[in-house]
Amino acid sequence: MDAKKIPFWWAALIGLAFPILQALIFLIRFGGFGAASSVLDYVMFFAAGALGGLTLIFFLRRGKTNTARWIMAGAYLLAAPVAVAGMVAGGLLGPVGIVLFSFVPWVLFLWIGYFAGGFFRDK
Repeated sequence: MDAKKIPFWWAALIGLAFPILQALIFLIRFGGFGAASSVLDYVMFFAAGALGGLTLIFFLRRGKTNTARWIMAGAYLLAAPVAVAGMVAGGLLGPVGIVLFSFVPWVLFLWIGYFAGGFFRDK
């Protein structure tokens, strides 16, 4: 599939992974699901994941070569644990913290991956 054709609605699919991941982390750590967690928490985890997915798709569409796109996908995956930790820590500051603390690592890693990918040419 050509990266220029990746639809932005795929970000919603990426975003769905993060509330599920948060619920699984809670299940593993505490042996049950968080009854005290509000729906807003899961909506914010979805919003943060979808925003990260939009950022990934934006950079993938701008990538000039397949190698550059693979580097950006790797950078996204490298940033994911940092972003998930940012979601959890950002929860202490409320909904804005959840989105902001996860978005910043993804943007930084993808930006670095975009420029690193510019040094590689497909043969």
